[in-house]
Amino acid sequence: MDDSIGEYVTDISRTGVFIRTDNPLPIGTYVELKFSVVDDDLHVLEGVGKVMRVAKPENSDRPGMGLVFLDLTPESQKVLNALVEKRLKD
Repeated sequence: MDDSIGEYVTDISRTGVFIRTDNPLPIGTYVELKFSVVDDDLHVLEGVGKVMRVAKPENSDRPGMGLVFLDLTPESQKVLNALVEKRLKD
């Protein structure tokens, strides 16, 4: 796994996440994920993802990388499912 990076999650779904960064990792890179999401409470999601899409700063006004979730902890999957369900209802 690569070293940790401190960036911002801007989009999240059941299958993956988009992370805003001016320094995206190469497509195919496996990443150990640990990030916070705020709902009514603060939750930490953990697992493993893989970079599937890259938007470089010189080519996009929203630079970053799209990761697919490969393996989330059971608690993280539970939190993610609840978060997505709640957002679909709103």
